[in-house]
Amino acid sequence: QRAWRRRAAVAVRAVACRPLRKGTRAAKPRMTSLAGPGAPWPIKEAQTAMTDPARIDVHQHLIPPDRARAIADRAAAQGWPAPAWDKRSAIAMMDRRAIATGILSYAAPVQGPDDAPGRARTVARGVNEYTAELVKDRPDRFGQFAVLPLPDVDGALAEASHALDDLDADGVMVLSNAQGRYLGDPAFEPLWSDLDARAAVVLVHPATPPGAGVPGLPGPLV
Repeated sequence: QRAWRRRAAVAVRAVACRPLRKGTRAAKPRMTSLAGPGAPWPIKEAQTAMTDPARIDVHQHLIPPDRARAIADRAAAQGWPAPAWDKRSAIAMMDRRAIATGILSYAAPVQGPDDAPGRARTVARGVNEYTAELVKDRPDRFGQFAVLPLPDVDGALAEASHALDDLDADGVMVLSNAQGRYLGDPAFEPLWSDLDARAAVVLVHPATPPGAGVPGLPGPLV
């Protein structure tokens, strides 16, 4: 199951570990996944009947119980409905949509602007350990893209090592910017080099950019 899921995840990954350099052009992204429970708007494709028994959803977000309040507060601040997630409803959703396996990720910053230094490392470790237990309990239904505590590069390197080596995660997920610092920031190079050497799968998830928003448009879509 694990090797099969990893091969499939590699086949559908949308980004390489190393960010694009200045002057290069990215290919137009292709939709390869479905909305999970709690998505702020319906996606037509997600309602379509599916019959592929090997379908893998690489864009499925979980919310650990101890992070529910933080996620609800963040959703309220951005004007989104507060999402909800639990293992049973996630599996039921996958059964309805003929999804064999969901690769779980935590698509929210792990440190707020007022958090104490090092808080992100603690949150990331807790989220990744919780996710790993879900995968251990149902390896047939769940995989894991581990969260990293960027912009803390040393913390991100340590967490990537723990997640990939000790928790056997399928890959890692990073937000498109970390507290306003984008993935092409030279300070992040040690992380990309490490992930590149591992041939790790990296999912890049949109995040609200710094600066003024666009009325009527969710921040991560700007």
